[in-house]
Amino acid sequence: MKKISLLTTLIVASASIAFAEDMISSAAPLTSAGNTDGTNTGVLEAGGQYTVGSDGVIITHNRTSARHIDKMTLNVGAYKGTQLVSDAVVSGSGNYFGLNGVKFIGSTNEADITIQATERATSVGLMVNGFTVDNVTLDIQLSGKSHYTHGSTKWIVKNNGILKFEGANTATTNKVSLDIESGSVAELKFDGSGVNHLASSTIAGQLVFKRAGSLNVYGTNYITGQTASKATLFGGRWDLVGNGVSMTIEDSEENSVLFRYGNEADKKLIMRNSTLTLNSSNAIGIRKDDGTIMGQENISLEIGQYEGTPSTAELILGADNSLGNIHIDSNANSKLYITLNGNRLDLNGLSTALIGTIYISDFEEELICFQNIDEKFLDPNYEISCIKSGNADSNTALYWDSATGYITANIPAVPEPATFAVIFGALALSFVAYRKRK
Repeated sequence: MKKISLLTTLIVASASIAFAEDMISSAAPLTSAGNTDGTNTGVLEAGGQYTVGSDGVIITHNRTSARHIDKMTLNVGAYKGTQLVSDAVVSGSGNYFGLNGVKFIGSTNEADITIQATERATSVGLMVNGFTVDNVTLDIQLSGKSHYTHGSTKWIVKNNGILKFEGANTATTNKVSLDIESGSVAELKFDGSGVNHLASSTIAGQLVFKRAGSLNVYGTNYITGQTASKATLFGGRWDLVGNGVSMTIEDSEENSVLFRYGNEADKKLIMRNSTLTLNSSNAIGIRKDDGTIMGQENISLEIGQYEGTPSTAELILGADNSLGNIHIDSNANSKLYITLNGNRLDLNGLSTALIGTIYISDFEEELICFQNIDEKFLDPNYEISCIKSGNADSNTALYWDSATGYITANIPAVPEPATFAVIFGALALSFVAYRKRK
C-alpha cells in the first residue's frame, strides 16, 4: 500500500499545501493533472486537479496549524481504497480537513474515498464551504470526534454518488444544505446533539438522516421524486422555523418521506411563519423501528409561536392529502392559511387546545372534511368558531355537517337536541303500539 505524507506547512503567499520533497516522484500515485511531462511539482495548489493512479493510496494530513484544503479536485477514477487520514493536532479553533469547495470525483461509485481521524487528532472543525461527491463513494468517519459545520455548508451528491457520514457534533447553530441528485444517496448519522439545522436543500435522491430529536428546517427546500421502496428517512420530526421558510414535496409516492417514530412527539410537524406545499398525495409518513409504517393521516400540524410572537403558517395543496389534528398553540393571534387549489383535505379533528384561526383562502364545498370537531368549537347551528372562509381582513362563517364531515358554507340541516327527543319519543310510542297489536 502506497503512502504519501501530507505536510502541514502553510504557504501564505500561494495558499498551497506542500509535500515532502523526498516523497514525491513521477512514480508516486498522486499526480498533478496539470503537468504535461507526467512529473510532480510537489505541491497541491488551491484550485488544483489531482488524479489517483492506483488502489490503496493513503494521504496523511498532520497539520499543526489551521488551514483548509481549498477548492481542489481529487479524481480517483475506478480505484479503490483511497484514504485521507487526519492526524492533525491543532490548538484553538483550527480545522482538520476543512473541505473548502473540494470535489471528489470517480468514474464509478464502486470507487471509494475514506476520510477519518486518528485517535490523537484534535476534535476541531470540519467542512467550511462544503464539498461535492461526483460518481464516487465518499465515506467520512468521524464518530467520537466533535466537529463543526461552519456557516451554512453545501454538500452536493451527484451522478449516482454515495455519501456516508458519521460523526459527533457539539455545535447546534450551524446549518447543512444538501443537494442530492436523483440516483444518488446520502446516509448521514450524527452522534450526540448532532446537526439539527437543515437549510435550502433539494433532495431528489435518497436521504437517510439519522439523529435524535427534531430537525429545524430553514430556507427554501424541495423534496422530489421519492419512492416508497427507497424512502427518504429523517431521524425526527421537522420544525419549519422562520420567516420565508418553506418545504415543498412533489412527484413523490405515498409514504416515501418518512420520520422515525421515537415517541408521540414525532407524530407532529411544527410550523412557525413558514409554508408547507404538498404537491403529492400523502407522501409523508412515520416509520417505527420494527418497520411498521403509519401514514400521513397520523401526523398532526402544529402552529407555534415564532420568537415569542404570533405565528402565521400556510398549507398549500397541489394534490389530495390527509392529516391528523390541527393544533395552534400559544397565541390567539396565530393563523393558519389553507389553500386547497381544488384538492381535497381530510383531517381527523381539531386539537381541543387550539387557539388562533384557520382561514381557507379558496374554500369550495365538499373539499375539506373533518372526522370530528369538538363541540367547544361549534355553536347551536354548527358554525365553527375557529375556521373561516377568506382571510383575516375579509372572511365569512363556515359550518360543520356532522352527518358527512364536510365543512360547508351553509347551515347544515342537523336536528336540534329537542328535535332528537321528539323523534325518539315518537319512535318509542310507535314501538309500544306495535307490541300491543301483536
